[in-house]
Amino acid sequence: MVVGSGAAGLAAALSAASRGNQVIVIEKAPAIGGTTAKSDGAYWIPNNHIMRQAGIAGPKDDAIRYMVRVSYPALYRDDDPRWVSASANTS
Repeated sequence: MVVGSGAAGLAAALSAASRGNQVIVIEKAPAIGGTTAKSDGAYWIPNNHIMRQAGIAGPKDDAIRYMVRVSYPALYRDDDPRWVSASANTS
């Protein structure tokens, strides 16, 4: 059983099936794709070396707030202290 139909889930299902295993993929959303469908399969690497070399700031707090806002739009609140200073809450 594979839980989730995003890129990782479907890759795991395909890998298991190609080895002769019977696979079932379950997905809670009404359509397949998971967060991969939201991103169109593209990826983003915040504060990468190319950005830094170009003098483009990519603060960790901004990246975390953005990821939370897009991943959990119904739960995100701009004034929530958990997201205002996100890096202060990480170990």
